[in-house]
Amino acid sequence: MAKRRRRSRQQDATAWPKGLTEEQLARLVSTHDLSKIIGTGRPVQVDLAPAALAKTRGKRLKRILVALRLERQDLERIKQIARERDIPYTALMRSWLRAGLRREGVKAG
Repeated sequence: MAKRRRRSRQQDATAWPKGLTEEQLARLVSTHDLSKIIGTGRPVQVDLAPAALAKTRGKRLKRILVALRLERQDLERIKQIARERDIPYTALMRSWLRAGLRREGVKAG
């Protein structure tokens, strides 16, 4: 009878858990150090539907630089919120502008 090999702790540390729900995966990512897991996966090929490819190919939206004067404390608060969300503050401001446009019934982008 063949002996079963037991995985070492080091191998277990780099093993990605299988069969997790989205909620369980979110909890795992938010509570564990993933530095030993990152980079251990294998590349995958993602095939987009031809219609989706046709819509996005060559359609990168051009952005225009806009100067906007803000109160110092407002900008500092925006930057603080962006740091808490771990996103650039300019991306946060763009998302707020788009949300405001949607509320006004204007198609954004």
